[in-house]
Amino acid sequence: MVSIFKHLYSGHREYFKGLWIDQHADWKWKEWPVILFDFNSISNSDDLTLTNALASSINRNAKKYYIRLNESDLKEKFIELITMLNEITNSKVVILVDEYDKPIIDHLDDEEEIQMAKKTER
Repeated sequence: MVSIFKHLYSGHREYFKGLWIDQHADWKWKEWPVILFDFNSISNSDDLTLTNALASSINRNAKKYYIRLNESDLKEKFIELITMLNEITNSKVVILVDEYDKPIIDHLDDEEEIQMAKKTER
């Protein structure tokens, strides 16, 4: 589903030739600035790894639009990217997140492992 939105907001009309949205919808076929986070490709083995992988993903999104980010804090870096994209394109920014629950699902069993480790330490 997210890849469909990515192509819609990227203005890839050719992907939708012959479909309802191409023929009947009042869709404005233009290229919007799209920031995409795909948590299938973002490492999340621990907090630091997840933070670094998110920073790398933000940097890749910026590079796609030839933007050089100066902020180092993750939240500020994300805000900087959105702000700069908005200023450069004079357009609202589309943010798409795919597999947002993957880091949670990957670590559902961690609590059990932590409890087992605590019992073994005693």
